[in-house]
Amino acid sequence: MDSLQLSTDAASKLLTAITDSPILDVQHISNTNDVFKVVTERDGNFYVKFHTSQWYKEAADTYLVVQREKAVSEMLKRKGIPLNYDTWVDCSRSIVSRSVLISSELPGIPVPTALVESQGERDQILAALAHFLRQLHELTFATAGYIEFCGDADMPLALDPRECYWWDTHACQKEANYQKLASGILEAKKALLSPNLCASFEAMIEAIPVSVGPGYSPPRLVINNYHPFHIHVVRGPSGWRAAGLYDFEAASSGNPIFDLVGNELQLAPVIGNLAWRDHFYSVYGQRPALEAFKTVLLCFLLLDLGGKPVAAIPNPDWLMARLPDLIEAETYDAFDWYPANRP
Repeated sequence: MDSLQLSTDAASKLLTAITDSPILDVQHISNTNDVFKVVTERDGNFYVKFHTSQWYKEAADTYLVVQREKAVSEMLKRKGIPLNYDTWVDCSRSIVSRSVLISSELPGIPVPTALVESQGERDQILAALAHFLRQLHELTFATAGYIEFCGDADMPLALDPRECYWWDTHACQKEANYQKLASGILEAKKALLSPNLCASFEAMIEAIPVSVGPGYSPPRLVINNYHPFHIHVVRGPSGWRAAGLYDFEAASSGNPIFDLVGNELQLAPVIGNLAWRDHFYSVYGQRPALEAFKTVLLCFLLLDLGGKPVAAIPNPDWLMARLPDLIEAETYDAFDWYPANRP
């Protein structure tokens, strides 16, 4: 799918019901999905998001995804978790060629930026992040799947899953989905592993219903496409707090361990170690069961081994040598998958 453009005239028409302030500039700020920053003279910045990433390449439109982002935002406000920005949708396709999400600007700065710029206050920043994630993950639902239309109801799953083949196909939504994904990852990476390591991974994957399975019941809110830089924090008179979260594109009800694993995979390279985990989980409330956490995290690390460099694997040889001990680790202290001193 080719990148889209947003003209000043089109941006002005999309924002007509939101602001009558003159538009000063329109900037293309993201290519994964085409996102445009619209700078206005009086009312600050707005963002127009086209869902155009590679997994939508066969979709004529992304109406359902746009509606999901809006639905989750409204649901969280009703649940007492305000996001400190407003969202609108335009699904008319009369101004631009695709349905779009429009949002005002989330205050504060991304969590990784705060952790780097305010190193002396890391514990407060991590506490703000942990408290916010705990609030999200405490929301439970009767059904697992992608969160769709919710209207004014507290129950956001309103589409009939029998009519939606994609309804509960993600790994975070059902243990069988994750077991299938993990088996596929192992099959693709077997050439990198010794027979003993292959057997160890096979045993972990076989045990997914026992180790990871309990985390799917009851289904909880999962951001799913989790990135800590989508969560903003602000420093106030009483310390740091979370201001909110951008991006509910893949929001689901299911197993929140996938958010927590994503959090660790992305924060470890920012901070440079795993020592922060104790403080984070002391505020979050509890650690996930170790066998479940190991299984999910190691399978995602395995997915990236042998591929292009990623921040979570600064030293592939070191990680490969550590895999047998990591698989057998019986405590979180022993599950030190990230080198404390990056090369």
